[in-house]
Amino acid sequence: MILTDKDYTVFKKEIKNYFDKKKIDIEISDDYELKTPEGSLFSGETNLYNLAKACRESEKKTWKELIEEFFDNILEGTNFQKTFDERRTDFDYAKVFIGVRFFNRAYFGDKEDSFVFVPLLEDVCLTLIFDLPNYTNSVLPGLIETWNKNEQELFHIGYYNIHIKYQYSIDIESIGDIQAYRVHTDHFYGNIVLLQLENKGLVGKHDSLIIVPNRHETFIYPIENEEVSKAIKYFVLIAQDRFMGPGSISKNLYWYKDKKFTLLLVTKNGCEVFINTTPEYLEMINSLKCKGINLL
Repeated sequence: MILTDKDYTVFKKEIKNYFDKKKIDIEISDDYELKTPEGSLFSGETNLYNLAKACRESEKKTWKELIEEFFDNILEGTNFQKTFDERRTDFDYAKVFIGVRFFNRAYFGDKEDSFVFVPLLEDVCLTLIFDLPNYTNSVLPGLIETWNKNEQELFHIGYYNIHIKYQYSIDIESIGDIQAYRVHTDHFYGNIVLLQLENKGLVGKHDSLIIVPNRHETFIYPIENEEVSKAIKYFVLIAQDRFMGPGSISKNLYWYKDKKFTLLLVTKNGCEVFINTTPEYLEMINSLKCKGINLL
């Protein structure tokens, strides 16, 4: 529960006041979904989860302002979208909005043909998107044909746009009795660090362990010595714990080596962690004489 029942009543009242001024009938469900009539300014459904979370972390006297700003931004985005939809076929206009974003491949469902993506990890794809004010859209394959551009060029443009527009934080965190890097953001694009590991000095002597549980966090453990056996156990727990809800990316563990990500198939039995891995990874582990880890 984000808000108490009492606070949720206040929250819904403030939202209703906003829409009453615009003469729009609304329905707000108990699970933070707003429904508005088809054909209205806010036609369809709007998830109120993030708005409720922002209100929870703010004083009630600011809720009215937060709510108005939230829906005003949606309206502004709706107006922008009309212009964008009319001009998106103009590559010179649209190219500044091209970006890249990571998704779990399951997100596509049976509609993979509607996305432009490259598999980067076993279950994670780097996807071509439009990074627009207040929302994102996928770049449709047919639009690439209209632009007469190749995908590689577009991915380079998308990466560059996201790289210069968004920043992320890198902290060293103590996890149990090891230390690892945690890359975190409030936006959707912090996972782009996966394309910058060498440049950021996040690769160890024996490369790095990687988990990407959600769109806001990436954990990296540069492998230097036998402590990697502890890191594996901690990373498995973190990935499974933080892979949940909207924005989940992957609950898998990866080994990064030579600019490639190798999936480490992990199973747990009590306190033991079992890894079904590659001969190359096995050779690295054996060279470190790791203890407390079993390799199938």
